[in-house]
Amino acid sequence: MAKKNLISELSEQQLDELLAYTPTFSDKNHANIKARFMEEASRKVEKTKRPFRKAFLPYAAAILILMTSTAVFAAVTYLDLGHIFNSFFNNANVTNRFDVGKTVVREGIEITVISVYTDGLQAYAMLEIADLQENRLSNNLGLVFENRYYHAYIVTPIIYSEATRTALVSIRIDYQIPLDTNMAFTINDLLLGARNVIFEPIAFPLSLHARQRDMIVRAEWEEAASKGLIVDGGTTARIGLEEEPQLFLHINEIEETLPNADWAVITNIGLNNEFLHIQIRRTETWNLDSNFGHLNLLDENDEPIWSIFSIRRGDYTEYVFDIGSADRLDEITLAFAGMVVDAVVPGPWEFDISIAAQAEKVSAMLEIQNSQYFNQADITISPMTTSIRFFATNEMDSLEFVRRMRGYVMDFGDPFITLKDGTTVELFPDSVMFGSDGGISNFNSFYFDISQIFSITILDDEHLIER
Repeated sequence: MAKKNLISELSEQQLDELLAYTPTFSDKNHANIKARFMEEASRKVEKTKRPFRKAFLPYAAAILILMTSTAVFAAVTYLDLGHIFNSFFNNANVTNRFDVGKTVVREGIEITVISVYTDGLQAYAMLEIADLQENRLSNNLGLVFENRYYHAYIVTPIIYSEATRTALVSIRIDYQIPLDTNMAFTINDLLLGARNVIFEPIAFPLSLHARQRDMIVRAEWEEAASKGLIVDGGTTARIGLEEEPQLFLHINEIEETLPNADWAVITNIGLNNEFLHIQIRRTETWNLDSNFGHLNLLDENDEPIWSIFSIRRGDYTEYVFDIGSADRLDEITLAFAGMVVDAVVPGPWEFDISIAAQAEKVSAMLEIQNSQYFNQADITISPMTTSIRFFATNEMDSLEFVRRMRGYVMDFGDPFITLKDGTTVELFPDSVMFGSDGGISNFNSFYFDISQIFSITILDDEHLIER
């Protein structure tokens, strides 16, 4: 079903009535919000979903999958705010959301924290960003946070008004330690024209450079790429790949720039049977916040060809593609997925906010019955998030055992909360981490009245919550 843009169907009176249900905003903020909604209605253009990234981080005997909440928040409502975010900020029943109104100005950019909702471990905040000097802002903005003690990111599409040169931005902050009376975060940089691109073509003639080449074994490649030093790196293999490649290109045999992608140069490219190897070296302009990419290919129908394997050591990465035949090189296009930014406005914009209210949390230790892996689960529930810590009956320092544990939990589906009136609260997966002693699963939810909680169902067993 096509998404319907209800903004364009609301009258000015209806907008006024709608804004009445956002009691925490000042008159100035109401006026700005209304102005951009009316501007949106006049254009009758639907906003698009913001792209998001998923990260996979393996740790020795642990499996960690971060499914960032951007995927959940990407679904938008008539206010072009994420459903979950809206459930806290456009809901008259939420009494512990609080006004902030703190402003920081840097480089002609004014950032104001309008309102915050927190449960003492995580926070959602609505920001207003204004350009006091020029007209540099747009819907394509990025925020680079100082993520040392927390993880912060944008969680909704950005609503920008050319008339007021302001943008509404909604963020989520996951803190590593419990918050008491204050919460703090820092925006290091503001990215102008920030776009996550996928399969962006690169005008590079593959067929002119790719030919059968001599190869070296993996150990030689790693030694040459790392220059004998202990450096970061790793490998990525396509699921189902039976055997990892062991032959790779010599380091630095060529040096070819990538048009419109200054974050890397091609240092070798060649064929080994039906496999195309492309080796790159990161340049000084590589920046994981604003200027980076990963190579892929497009076939003659602009369909993606993913690498079947990649290896990285230090500044070098080598991608291996199964192209079937060298005859296809004239029909294949080099492409990349990554970040494109027009300009970076340096900060910092630092915020230290007194917490005026916190959402209530419920914690309990549950006994797990009839499970082949777990005997207990420690839960913490708030209207924002639910965290479940599974304790393994027996610890086994084996990656296969960890995989089986995680698969066992996933097979039961997502847990859910039941309220006293029988209604259920859906829990959306956020992150999963498993190790030899058990695992932690975190979930998001729409706002609900936690005083009405009755039970939580985990691994198909309902557990009553005593309050």
